[in-house]
Amino acid sequence: MTTGANSCTKIADALDEPTPISDFTFHEITFDITVGNPESVVIATSCDGTGAFVIDDGLEMTVSKHGGTVTETWHGTCNGLQPARGPIDVTDAFSPGRNTVRFRLFDICGQDITNPDLYLVVQQHA
Repeated sequence: MTTGANSCTKIADALDEPTPISDFTFHEITFDITVGNPESVVIATSCDGTGAFVIDDGLEMTVSKHGGTVTETWHGTCNGLQPARGPIDVTDAFSPGRNTVRFRLFDICGQDITNPDLYLVVQQHA
């Protein structure tokens, strides 16, 4: 479990490789994170909360917390997320207290699976 005022949790290591199959999950991680009253929660390519990125083909985030579950999915066509996006602001998906977060990176079309290093960055109000 990650706690504290500000935090940076690695979601995925960079990956770029061909695949002969399609329609599958190529990375999945679930962890607990406790946030106070976050100013921002973003998916980024660095712990400073910056960096645009492309994922071939998609990213799904599920946050389970007191009061319910939120799932958000970002995906492109068979060319990945185009143009590059990020950092992605996901602050509204989180509540103060314990949140269980699941990230899933998935392929739709085959050929390649690609993603950069990805982080969940929490910045608390001062």
